[in-house]
Amino acid sequence: MVSDIYIIVNTPILHEEYPCTYCARVFFFCILKLVIDMYEYYNPNPDKTVSASDCVVRAITKALDVSWDTAYLMLSIQGYIDHDIFASDRVWNQMLFDMGYKRKAIPDTCPICYRIADFAADNSEGTFILGTGKHAVCVKNGVIYDVFDSSGEIPIFYFDMTKENRYGV
Repeated sequence: MVSDIYIIVNTPILHEEYPCTYCARVFFFCILKLVIDMYEYYNPNPDKTVSASDCVVRAITKALDVSWDTAYLMLSIQGYIDHDIFASDRVWNQMLFDMGYKRKAIPDTCPICYRIADFAADNSEGTFILGTGKHAVCVKNGVIYDVFDSSGEIPIFYFDMTKENRYGV
């Protein structure tokens, strides 16, 4: 994401809204502030360790407002039922589905350019868990909550975690 912004700043913009390099720099700082404001470090792990395998636990803690231990146990029970590891997409997707949440696909009109930052900017209200195929992250009211800035990752699906979007519950 930052490399994309760097290109914007160092390329004269031939557009009526940003006709000069100075304006491009102002545009850059607005974009940079947007990126900084949309990410917040979040690590609910009681030991404060950062593990790649607990991203879905972190996302669920934020989305459902439960403790790390509660989310881990919920996923572990679902993993036991499904005979699969707790962090697999199949397990956590099934758990959220069983809780009444719907999984939705990200439209693939531009599958390599629509990033988590774009999703956060497009969804300034609501709570979502996004999946990239290898990572899970919570976006809540336009803010990305994670242990690293995952705004540049490409989401392929999401769960809308607002209670109004649940079914059968």
